[in-house]
Amino acid sequence: MRARTAADAILSLWPRHDHEERELAAALRANAVHLDDLTRPALWQTETHPCIYQVSSSLTDAGLYQQAIEYDERTARHSNDIHGPDHPDTLTARSNLAVSYSGAGRIQDALDLGERVLADRERILGDDHPDTLSARSNLAVSYSDAGRIQDALDLGERVLADRGRILGDDHPGTLDARSNLAVSYRDAGRIQEALDLRERVLADYERILGDDHPGTLDARSNLAVSYRDAGRIQEALDLRERVLADYECILGDDHPDTLSARSNLANSYSDAGRIQDALDLGERVLADYERILGDDHPDTLSARSNLAVSYSDAGRIQDALDLGERVLADYERILGDDHPATLTARNNLANSYSDAGRVQEASTSASGSWPTGNASWATTTPPPSPPATTSPTPTAMPDASRRPSTCASGSWPTGNASWATTTPPPSPPATTSRAPVMLRRLYSNWIQQPQQPPPTFSPLQTLPSNRYAPPRPISAELRIRRC
Repeated sequence: MRARTAADAILSLWPRHDHEERELAAALRANAVHLDDLTRPALWQTETHPCIYQVSSSLTDAGLYQQAIEYDERTARHSNDIHGPDHPDTLTARSNLAVSYSGAGRIQDALDLGERVLADRERILGDDHPDTLSARSNLAVSYSDAGRIQDALDLGERVLADRGRILGDDHPGTLDARSNLAVSYRDAGRIQEALDLRERVLADYERILGDDHPGTLDARSNLAVSYRDAGRIQEALDLRERVLADYECILGDDHPDTLSARSNLANSYSDAGRIQDALDLGERVLADYERILGDDHPDTLSARSNLAVSYSDAGRIQDALDLGERVLADYERILGDDHPATLTARNNLANSYSDAGRVQEASTSASGSWPTGNASWATTTPPPSPPATTSPTPTAMPDASRRPSTCASGSWPTGNASWATTTPPPSPPATTSRAPVMLRRLYSNWIQQPQQPPPTFSPLQTLPSNRYAPPRPISAELRIRRC
């Protein structure tokens, strides 16, 4: 009993947002782990204390993906030993581990474990249990990450139908499923359907949750992505300026979602040919990420990578090359050689070498890798090229990630298949391309849990015991350069 009281006290001290007090969050993680080590199984009986899951979520928020995996693997083992393999808490621990695998780029491990979690929840809890619906939704995202676009689409449509039937059309969980399905439409190249659905999603969020709800802001940001996909560059830019203003007003200048919105706006400036504005904002974004999240956070690495591309856009070849070399070294050290972002960085650096006339180094760096929108880069054989199209070169550059490159086969992005539309957006200049936007997927296990009485230990503690999958940055779209 005293151990659980101590765990309640730790939770009561936890900051609402870890990035606001990183040192405190790190200290609380250490204390929570130490308390569990000293008192186990006190924090696991009769059910797992939320403090156990808070540590996992905090590690992911801090970008410490490998530590999150190690922690979640231990948590899954302890829960299996204490509760048994079929206990709901063990299934939750296993689900959290799948989330951490995904964050670390271990796409196949995440998919395999997600399939197991769904099968177990269907067997133990039934097809219509809220936890089962959440497992099905998360698996759909894993299919998308692995490049299994049709499987993701089919499962996403089922998730939406199930949530609409069980929770109602206006339930937040149903809105999330609708938003995720729009992402799958985009992945499948159904650009207009994605745009239409996103317009409905935004209208629903505004009607049900209000103009200023974080979910509404996310829906607005995602709609800007669809405008960009459709070649509606100015509308995307205008909407992103509004999104950034909303985030700054509601969440503050230093919230990670605000930084992501600022990064997206920098990319829209680049799309519109406003190279200096993109460069200036990109430099601010990187400085903010370094100050708020630290030099080695994955979002900081993405900002650094994007700035290197902006240097290239501005003709600052040596600056792009120097920063690109640092970015690749950082990604290899922090996320590993085979992480999607590492492959993207390697591709970008190859293009910087080419820009600098270092052809042999460009060839060596690019060998064996091609970046894609989702993690389908992990496949051993790149998908076939889309049909060739012709269109005039515009002054404003839309997202080019869905079109084949004119350079060597296999170097164009393939994760999203939006290039398959019958009327593609106009082509940008052949020297530069951007990655597909890394959209926020909404994983809302917590929305679907039975309502629990609020904790008595602290008004600050709002985390559920069943950690939902952390969002991919709404945001910080990682830009890809190709020849």
